[in-house]
Amino acid sequence: MDLKFLIPLLVSLYAAALATYTFYIDRTGRLKITYQFCPNLLVGNGAFAKMHLFKIINISSKKRIISRIGYQFNNSNGTIYCPIERFLTPVSLEFGDLINYDVFYDDWDNIFEKIDATKFQLIVTDTTGKKYKTHWIKIRKANI
Repeated sequence: MDLKFLIPLLVSLYAAALATYTFYIDRTGRLKITYQFCPNLLVGNGAFAKMHLFKIINISSKKRIISRIGYQFNNSNGTIYCPIERFLTPVSLEFGDLINYDVFYDDWDNIFEKIDATKFQLIVTDTTGKKYKTHWIKIRKANI
């Protein structure tokens, strides 16, 4: 094959593959969920509290609409899903927008003991049905 036909062919194949990849990535959208445990967070009036801090960030160029947010707890009987009542209505996120969700550890302590949970994760579902999850977070009684 002649080089003057081969080089434009390879360049056009590369451009087509790159365009398809960027179209797919941009179309599917992405949310980034971060988790942090703060054992001594100053909450006001000089008081300290143990907190779970979650951040949900839209890192795709398209607007994402979150339909529900909830927790999945893992115990000896399987998994239990609990929706967060505060996020039962859809929430719209533009590019770069973020949702901060903070939970006092004491609020969850009773739930952890009642259902005998060993670990949990945050699950965010958008209106297309795609689920975004944090890694499984172990519940350690030593942190209480």
